[in-house]
Amino acid sequence: RVESIDNKYDFILSRAVTYLPVFTKRVFPLISKNEKNSIPNGILYIKGGDIEKEINQIKHQSKVFSVSRFFKEPFFDTKQVIHIY
Repeated sequence: RVESIDNKYDFILSRAVTYLPVFTKRVFPLISKNEKNSIPNGILYIKGGDIEKEINQIKHQSKVFSVSRFFKEPFFDTKQVIHIY
């Protein structure tokens, strides 16, 4: 459980298990401030459907990448990876 983790991480990867603003608030303190990657440390969140409302409610910057760019099966048409940093 996230409440019992004391370490810091460059990235936290999750699929949509809870409301994005709640998830972000819980896990962002676990993100390391020591940047050493080609993209900013943060959360990589996989979610389908309409995500604009949830993204607008978080205080961090984000970029959205469509998974269908990489996978052509219809299942991935609505799936997205949100990089929150």
